[in-house]
Amino acid sequence: MSFLSLGKPKNFLGIDVGSHAIKVAEVVRGNPPKLRSFGEVRIPRDGLIGAEEEVIEKLKALFKNLKIKSNKAAISISSYASIIKRLEISIPEEKSLDDAIKEEAEAHIPFDLNDVYLDYYITSSQEEKIEFIIAAAKRELIDNICELIQAANITPLAIEIDVISTGNLFEYVYKPEGANAIIDLGASKTSVILWEDNSIKNTRDISLGTNLINKKIEEKLGVSFEEAEKIKLKGNDKDVVKEATKAYIDQVIENIAETYRHLEITAEKIYLCGGGSFYAKIKERLEQELKTNTDYIIPFTKIGHEKINEQTLEFIAKTGISALGLALREIVSWSE
Repeated sequence: MSFLSLGKPKNFLGIDVGSHAIKVAEVVRGNPPKLRSFGEVRIPRDGLIGAEEEVIEKLKALFKNLKIKSNKAAISISSYASIIKRLEISIPEEKSLDDAIKEEAEAHIPFDLNDVYLDYYITSSQEEKIEFIIAAAKRELIDNICELIQAANITPLAIEIDVISTGNLFEYVYKPEGANAIIDLGASKTSVILWEDNSIKNTRDISLGTNLINKKIEEKLGVSFEEAEKIKLKGNDKDVVKEATKAYIDQVIENIAETYRHLEITAEKIYLCGGGSFYAKIKERLEQELKTNTDYIIPFTKIGHEKINEQTLEFIAKTGISALGLALREIVSWSE
Protein backbone atom coordinates (compact mmCIF):
# COMPACT_ATOMS: atom_id res chain seq x y z
CA MET A 1 0.00 0.00 0.00
CA SER A 2 1.21 3.49 -0.85
CA PHE A 3 0.55 5.87 2.03
CA LEU A 4 1.11 8.77 -0.38
CA SER A 5 -2.13 7.87 -2.12
CA LEU A 6 -4.22 8.18 1.04
CA GLY A 7 -6.46 11.24 0.93
CA LYS A 8 -6.34 11.59 -2.84
CA PRO A 9 -9.84 12.07 -4.25
CA LYS A 10 -11.13 9.29 -6.46
CA ASN A 11 -13.77 11.21 -8.43
CA PHE A 12 -13.14 14.37 -10.42
CA LEU A 13 -15.72 16.78 -11.79
CA GLY A 14 -15.47 19.05 -14.83
CA ILE A 15 -18.11 21.70 -15.57
CA ASP A 16 -18.07 23.46 -18.93
CA VAL A 17 -20.13 26.67 -18.86
CA GLY A 18 -21.02 27.49 -22.46
CA SER A 19 -23.48 29.87 -24.06
CA HIS A 20 -25.86 27.05 -25.04
CA ALA A 21 -25.52 24.59 -22.15
CA ILE A 22 -23.63 23.71 -18.99
CA LYS A 23 -22.02 20.30 -19.44
CA VAL A 24 -20.91 18.13 -16.53
CA ALA A 25 -18.47 15.21 -16.67
CA GLU A 26 -17.39 13.07 -13.71
CA VAL A 27 -14.30 10.92 -14.16
CA VAL A 28 -12.97 8.24 -11.82
CA ARG A 29 -9.23 7.96 -11.27
CA GLY A 30 -7.71 4.75 -12.61
CA ASN A 31 -5.65 3.22 -15.39
CA PRO A 32 -7.26 4.19 -17.62
CA PRO A 33 -9.45 6.84 -15.99
CA LYS A 34 -13.15 6.18 -16.52
CA LEU A 35 -16.05 8.45 -17.34
CA ARG A 36 -18.59 7.73 -14.63
CA SER A 37 -21.36 10.14 -15.64
CA PHE A 38 -22.19 12.94 -18.04
CA GLY A 39 -25.09 15.35 -18.38
CA GLU A 40 -26.04 18.86 -19.38
CA VAL A 41 -28.38 21.69 -18.49
CA ARG A 42 -29.60 23.96 -21.26
CA ILE A 43 -29.14 27.70 -20.76
CA PRO A 44 -32.06 29.96 -21.75
CA ARG A 45 -31.56 31.65 -25.12
CA ASP A 46 -31.22 35.07 -23.44
CA GLY A 47 -28.35 33.80 -21.29
CA LEU A 48 -27.71 33.25 -17.58
CA ILE A 49 -28.47 36.79 -16.42
CA GLY A 50 -31.92 36.77 -14.89
CA ALA A 51 -32.20 32.97 -15.08
CA GLU A 52 -29.74 32.07 -12.33
CA GLU A 53 -32.28 30.49 -9.96
CA GLU A 54 -33.75 28.36 -12.75
CA VAL A 55 -30.30 27.12 -13.82
CA ILE A 56 -29.20 26.46 -10.22
CA GLU A 57 -32.25 24.27 -9.58
CA LYS A 58 -31.67 22.39 -12.83
CA LEU A 59 -28.01 21.81 -11.89
CA LYS A 60 -29.00 20.50 -8.45
CA ALA A 61 -31.48 18.12 -10.09
CA LEU A 62 -28.83 16.98 -12.59
CA PHE A 63 -26.23 16.31 -9.87
CA LYS A 64 -28.83 14.34 -7.90
CA ASN A 65 -29.93 12.35 -10.95
CA LEU A 66 -26.33 11.52 -11.92
CA LYS A 67 -25.50 10.71 -8.27
CA ILE A 68 -22.40 12.91 -8.52
CA LYS A 69 -19.88 11.85 -5.87
CA SER A 70 -17.52 14.84 -6.03
CA ASN A 71 -18.45 18.21 -4.53
CA LYS A 72 -15.52 20.06 -6.13
CA ALA A 73 -15.02 20.93 -9.78
CA ALA A 74 -12.76 22.52 -12.36
CA ILE A 75 -14.78 24.95 -14.48
CA SER A 76 -14.31 26.31 -17.98
CA ILE A 77 -15.63 29.52 -19.48
CA SER A 78 -16.05 30.40 -23.14
CA SER A 79 -13.06 31.77 -25.04
CA TYR A 80 -15.61 34.20 -26.48
CA ALA A 81 -15.86 35.82 -23.03
CA SER A 82 -12.12 35.84 -22.34
CA ILE A 83 -8.76 36.82 -23.78
CA ILE A 84 -5.98 34.41 -24.62
CA LYS A 85 -2.73 35.44 -26.30
CA ARG A 86 0.74 34.04 -26.89
CA LEU A 87 3.45 36.64 -26.20
CA GLU A 88 7.17 36.90 -25.67
CA ILE A 89 9.44 39.26 -23.74
CA SER A 90 13.14 39.71 -23.19
CA ILE A 91 14.30 38.35 -19.86
CA PRO A 92 14.04 41.30 -17.45
CA GLU A 93 17.11 42.50 -15.55
CA GLU A 94 15.75 45.10 -13.14
CA LYS A 95 12.28 43.72 -12.34
CA SER A 96 10.73 40.39 -11.42
CA LEU A 97 9.51 38.06 -14.16
CA ASP A 98 5.98 38.26 -12.74
CA ASP A 99 5.95 42.08 -12.95
CA ALA A 100 7.45 42.04 -16.47
CA ILE A 101 4.80 39.61 -17.74
CA LYS A 102 1.97 41.62 -16.18
CA GLU A 103 3.35 44.80 -17.72
CA GLU A 104 3.43 43.14 -21.15
CA ALA A 105 -0.04 41.69 -20.64
CA GLU A 106 -1.43 45.12 -19.79
CA ALA A 107 -0.56 46.30 -23.30
CA HIS A 108 -2.66 43.50 -24.83
CA ILE A 109 -5.70 43.49 -22.54
CA PRO A 110 -8.32 46.19 -23.26
CA PHE A 111 -9.35 46.39 -19.59
CA ASP A 112 -7.87 47.66 -16.35
CA LEU A 113 -5.95 44.75 -14.82
CA ASN A 114 -7.79 45.41 -11.56
CA ASP A 115 -11.02 44.42 -13.36
CA VAL A 116 -9.78 41.04 -14.62
CA TYR A 117 -8.41 37.77 -13.37
CA LEU A 118 -5.09 37.19 -15.11
CA ASP A 119 -2.93 34.09 -15.35
CA TYR A 120 -0.01 33.05 -17.50
CA TYR A 121 1.85 29.91 -18.51
CA ILE A 122 5.47 29.92 -19.72
CA THR A 123 5.80 27.78 -22.85
CA SER A 124 9.53 28.21 -23.49
CA SER A 125 12.51 29.94 -21.96
CA GLN A 126 15.71 30.72 -23.84
CA GLU A 127 18.84 32.68 -22.98
CA GLU A 128 17.40 36.06 -23.99
CA LYS A 129 13.62 35.68 -24.16
CA ILE A 130 10.63 33.99 -22.62
CA GLU A 131 7.52 32.89 -24.53
CA PHE A 132 4.27 32.62 -22.58
CA ILE A 133 0.49 32.44 -22.86
CA ILE A 134 -1.72 34.88 -20.98
CA ALA A 135 -5.37 34.26 -20.18
CA ALA A 136 -7.70 36.88 -18.76
CA ALA A 137 -11.42 37.27 -18.04
CA LYS A 138 -13.55 39.94 -16.36
CA ARG A 139 -13.76 39.49 -12.59
CA GLU A 140 -17.50 40.08 -12.64
CA LEU A 141 -18.05 37.18 -15.06
CA ILE A 142 -15.88 34.74 -13.10
CA ASP A 143 -17.41 35.75 -9.78
CA ASN A 144 -20.95 35.31 -11.13
CA ILE A 145 -20.19 31.83 -12.50
CA CYS A 146 -18.48 30.76 -9.26
CA GLU A 147 -21.45 31.99 -7.22
CA LEU A 148 -23.83 30.04 -9.46
CA ILE A 149 -21.81 26.82 -9.14
CA GLN A 150 -21.46 27.27 -5.37
CA ALA A 151 -25.23 27.81 -5.08
CA ALA A 152 -25.59 24.34 -6.65
CA ASN A 153 -23.44 22.99 -3.76
CA ILE A 154 -20.23 22.52 -5.77
CA THR A 155 -16.93 24.18 -4.84
CA PRO A 156 -14.90 25.58 -7.78
CA LEU A 157 -11.28 24.37 -7.72
CA ALA A 158 -10.00 26.12 -10.85
CA ILE A 159 -11.16 28.21 -13.79
CA GLU A 160 -9.96 27.46 -17.31
CA ILE A 161 -10.80 28.70 -20.82
CA ASP A 162 -12.66 26.12 -22.91
CA VAL A 163 -10.14 26.06 -25.78
CA ILE A 164 -7.40 25.17 -23.29
CA SER A 165 -9.36 22.34 -21.65
CA THR A 166 -10.24 21.04 -25.14
CA GLY A 167 -6.55 21.19 -26.12
CA ASN A 168 -5.48 19.46 -22.93
CA LEU A 169 -7.90 16.59 -23.59
CA PHE A 170 -6.52 16.35 -27.13
CA GLU A 171 -2.96 16.28 -25.76
CA TYR A 172 -3.85 13.59 -23.21
CA VAL A 173 -5.49 11.31 -25.78
CA TYR A 174 -3.11 11.72 -28.74
CA LYS A 175 0.22 13.03 -27.41
CA PRO A 176 0.62 14.63 -30.87
CA GLU A 177 3.81 15.62 -32.62
CA GLY A 178 4.11 18.69 -34.82
CA ALA A 179 1.30 21.19 -35.41
CA ASN A 180 -2.33 20.11 -35.45
CA ALA A 181 -5.55 22.08 -35.77
CA ILE A 182 -8.57 21.53 -33.52
CA ILE A 183 -11.87 22.93 -34.76
CA ASP A 184 -14.67 23.09 -32.20
CA LEU A 185 -17.98 23.61 -34.01
CA GLY A 186 -20.18 24.95 -31.23
CA ALA A 187 -23.70 26.35 -30.98
CA SER A 188 -22.84 30.05 -30.96
CA LYS A 189 -19.19 30.05 -32.05
CA THR A 190 -16.59 28.05 -33.92
CA SER A 191 -13.11 27.92 -32.38
CA VAL A 192 -10.04 27.24 -34.52
CA ILE A 193 -7.11 26.15 -32.34
CA LEU A 194 -3.55 25.57 -33.51
CA TRP A 195 -1.98 23.10 -31.05
CA GLU A 196 1.79 22.66 -31.11
CA ASP A 197 4.47 21.65 -28.59
CA ASN A 198 1.93 20.65 -25.90
CA SER A 199 0.09 23.98 -25.88
CA ILE A 200 -1.93 26.49 -27.86
CA LYS A 201 0.12 28.19 -30.53
CA ASN A 202 -2.75 30.32 -31.80
CA THR A 203 -6.53 30.45 -31.60
CA ARG A 204 -9.38 32.40 -33.11
CA ASP A 205 -13.14 32.40 -32.53
CA ILE A 206 -15.63 32.73 -35.38
CA SER A 207 -19.00 34.18 -34.36
CA LEU A 208 -20.88 31.48 -36.22
CA GLY A 209 -22.37 28.27 -34.84
CA THR A 210 -25.08 25.67 -35.34
CA ASN A 211 -27.63 28.16 -33.95
CA LEU A 212 -27.58 29.63 -37.46
CA ILE A 213 -29.62 26.60 -38.58
CA ASN A 214 -32.28 27.39 -35.97
CA LYS A 215 -32.36 31.03 -37.04
CA LYS A 216 -32.82 30.10 -40.72
CA ILE A 217 -35.68 27.71 -39.84
CA GLU A 218 -37.16 30.34 -37.53
CA GLU A 219 -37.16 32.93 -40.33
CA LYS A 220 -38.46 30.54 -43.00
CA LEU A 221 -41.34 29.02 -41.01
CA GLY A 222 -42.18 31.91 -38.67
CA VAL A 223 -41.70 29.79 -35.54
CA SER A 224 -39.88 30.43 -32.27
CA PHE A 225 -36.19 29.59 -31.85
CA GLU A 226 -37.14 26.73 -29.51
CA GLU A 227 -39.63 25.31 -32.03
CA ALA A 228 -36.98 25.61 -34.74
CA GLU A 229 -34.63 23.52 -32.55
CA LYS A 230 -37.25 20.77 -32.29
CA ILE A 231 -37.86 20.84 -36.07
CA LYS A 232 -34.09 20.60 -36.68
CA LEU A 233 -33.67 17.62 -34.35
CA LYS A 234 -36.77 15.72 -35.52
CA GLY A 235 -36.11 16.35 -39.22
CA ASN A 236 -39.57 17.80 -39.91
CA ASP A 237 -39.95 20.14 -42.93
CA LYS A 238 -36.98 18.38 -44.50
CA ASP A 239 -36.49 20.85 -47.36
CA VAL A 240 -36.33 23.82 -44.96
CA VAL A 241 -33.93 22.00 -42.61
CA LYS A 242 -31.77 20.91 -45.55
CA GLU A 243 -31.58 24.48 -46.88
CA ALA A 244 -30.76 25.90 -43.42
CA THR A 245 -28.10 23.25 -42.80
CA LYS A 246 -26.47 23.91 -46.18
CA ALA A 247 -26.33 27.65 -45.40
CA TYR A 248 -24.57 26.90 -42.09
CA ILE A 249 -22.08 24.48 -43.65
CA ASP A 250 -21.26 26.86 -46.52
CA GLN A 251 -20.67 29.78 -44.16
CA VAL A 252 -18.68 27.89 -41.56
CA ILE A 253 -16.37 26.35 -44.20
CA GLU A 254 -15.81 29.78 -45.77
CA ASN A 255 -14.97 31.33 -42.38
CA ILE A 256 -12.67 28.48 -41.32
CA ALA A 257 -10.77 28.75 -44.62
CA GLU A 258 -10.42 32.51 -44.13
CA THR A 259 -9.15 31.95 -40.56
CA TYR A 260 -6.60 29.45 -41.85
CA ARG A 261 -5.30 32.07 -44.28
CA HIS A 262 -5.34 34.85 -41.68
CA LEU A 263 -3.43 32.83 -39.06
CA GLU A 264 -1.23 31.23 -41.74
CA ILE A 265 -1.95 27.80 -40.30
CA THR A 266 0.01 24.81 -41.57
CA ALA A 267 -1.26 21.78 -39.69
CA GLU A 268 -0.45 18.13 -40.21
CA LYS A 269 -4.01 17.12 -39.39
CA ILE A 270 -7.37 18.64 -38.41
CA TYR A 271 -9.42 17.25 -35.52
CA LEU A 272 -13.12 18.11 -35.16
CA CYS A 273 -15.40 18.30 -32.15
CA GLY A 274 -18.54 20.19 -31.13
CA GLY A 275 -22.17 19.76 -32.17
CA GLY A 276 -21.43 20.88 -35.72
CA SER A 277 -19.19 17.85 -36.22
CA PHE A 278 -22.33 15.69 -36.42
CA TYR A 279 -22.70 17.06 -39.96
CA ALA A 280 -20.47 14.70 -41.96
CA LYS A 281 -20.33 17.08 -44.92
CA ILE A 282 -18.23 19.51 -42.86
CA LYS A 283 -15.43 16.94 -42.62
CA GLU A 284 -15.64 16.22 -46.36
CA ARG A 285 -15.70 19.90 -47.30
CA LEU A 286 -12.78 20.77 -45.01
CA GLU A 287 -10.60 18.08 -46.56
CA GLN A 288 -11.46 19.41 -50.01
CA GLU A 289 -10.99 23.08 -49.12
CA LEU A 290 -7.85 22.87 -46.95
CA LYS A 291 -6.27 19.75 -48.49
CA THR A 292 -5.61 18.41 -45.00
CA ASN A 293 -6.46 15.03 -43.48
CA THR A 294 -9.41 15.55 -41.13
CA ASP A 295 -10.78 13.35 -38.35
CA TYR A 296 -12.82 13.53 -35.15
CA ILE A 297 -11.41 13.65 -31.62
CA ILE A 298 -12.12 10.20 -30.17
CA PRO A 299 -11.45 10.38 -26.41
CA PHE A 300 -12.58 6.87 -25.50
CA THR A 301 -9.48 5.24 -26.92
CA LYS A 302 -7.70 6.43 -23.75
CA ILE A 303 -10.63 6.96 -21.38
CA GLY A 304 -12.85 4.14 -20.15
CA HIS A 305 -16.52 4.45 -19.26
CA GLU A 306 -19.06 2.90 -16.95
CA LYS A 307 -21.99 1.32 -18.82
CA ILE A 308 -22.59 4.12 -21.33
CA ASN A 309 -24.17 3.12 -24.65
CA GLU A 310 -22.51 3.84 -28.01
CA GLN A 311 -24.96 6.56 -29.07
CA THR A 312 -24.40 8.49 -25.85
CA LEU A 313 -20.63 8.01 -26.13
CA GLU A 314 -20.68 9.55 -29.61
CA PHE A 315 -22.67 12.52 -28.28
CA ILE A 316 -20.18 13.03 -25.42
CA ALA A 317 -17.20 12.62 -27.77
CA LYS A 318 -18.49 15.42 -29.96
CA THR A 319 -20.01 17.83 -27.42
CA GLY A 320 -18.38 17.06 -24.07
CA ILE A 321 -14.67 17.42 -24.85
CA SER A 322 -14.10 20.50 -22.70
CA ALA A 323 -15.88 19.03 -19.65
CA LEU A 324 -13.87 15.81 -20.03
CA GLY A 325 -10.65 17.80 -20.31
CA LEU A 326 -11.47 19.63 -17.09
CA ALA A 327 -12.06 16.42 -15.14
CA LEU A 328 -8.83 14.91 -16.51
CA ARG A 329 -6.98 18.11 -15.57
CA GLU A 330 -7.44 17.23 -11.91
CA ILE A 331 -6.45 13.59 -12.42
CA VAL A 332 -3.22 14.59 -14.16
CA SER A 333 -2.39 17.14 -11.45
CA TRP A 334 -2.93 14.56 -8.68
CA SER A 335 -0.80 11.97 -10.46
CA GLU A 336 2.17 14.31 -10.88
